[in-house]
Amino acid sequence: MASLTGKAEEYSMVAEPARRAARLQRLNEILYRSPRGYSTSELARMLGVGQRTIQRDLAVLESELGVPVLAQGGRYSVDRSARLAPLGLSVDEARALYLALRLYTRYTDEQDPDVLTSLSKLGEILPAPMARRVAEAVTTLADRAANPAFSETMRVLTQGWARARRVSFSYRSARGNESQVDLEPYFIEPGTGFSTYVIGFSHTHKSIRVFKIERAHEARLLAYSFEMPDDFSIESVLGPAWGVWIGGEKKDVILRFSRAVAERLLEAQWHPSQVIERQPDGSYLVRLTVSDTVEVASWIRSWGPEVEVLMPAELRDQFAADAGRALSMYS
Repeated sequence: MASLTGKAEEYSMVAEPARRAARLQRLNEILYRSPRGYSTSELARMLGVGQRTIQRDLAVLESELGVPVLAQGGRYSVDRSARLAPLGLSVDEARALYLALRLYTRYTDEQDPDVLTSLSKLGEILPAPMARRVAEAVTTLADRAANPAFSETMRVLTQGWARARRVSFSYRSARGNESQVDLEPYFIEPGTGFSTYVIGFSHTHKSIRVFKIERAHEARLLAYSFEMPDDFSIESVLGPAWGVWIGGEKKDVILRFSRAVAERLLEAQWHPSQVIERQPDGSYLVRLTVSDTVEVASWIRSWGPEVEVLMPAELRDQFAADAGRALSMYS
């Protein structure tokens, strides 16, 4: 009997820290998900412990774990703007997050300190074989030239997006014209060509607009809050676009691809509107509907002589003229 009692005490000594850690994580999650907060009696009831235990746990969250606990009117919550709730990621979920970050870094030439710290934290929880590859990625990114102005603009826009606050910034257009923009940031989207864009309602232009973040500077968070329209959907805004160019007149594009690139063509969903039809000679017709042909033209060029533009006529003429110039250059 004594040996059983000893084993029970030994188990209790091992299990208690694990139970406490699980309770602290659960407490953090509860506080984070309720902006209004809870009283210690409510938290004690939810977690099945006494109020003194809750008070000790709140102190541990703040002093030892760095969680920004807020106390107001006898209720406790977490400052959601300061730090997000912890994620209990599986290895597969961490891999998915790493690939997303990795893809983003392939589309930007900026050294984003927040991407570096995100990858570093991710590497800390991954198994050693995966962590080594993440460490290599961090080293490569750290070698890029720092751009404090871009990093600050990105952070201000992120705060505006996360806290639903308007942001003001100076903007230099592609033609070099400077203007002041007052924006409700609805979304941040990476684009091809080493660019990142912010999409939202511009009070300056009285419409939904897209701005290249690399051209924005002197960004500051305004005191004005906003509510994103219920009917706003980033997919409906960007759906017709090939990349991030929005608002143009929709155009039907028809392309003929040679059989030599058929396998690569059929391997991917290039655009939501695409319709691919096999022709008797083994070639393929691809039909697209896009809001602008500027971005899709770059994609078409990447296929070289294996694609022919059939429609629209102005795009076909543009490619014919480009081919003529290339021929004269190499003849």
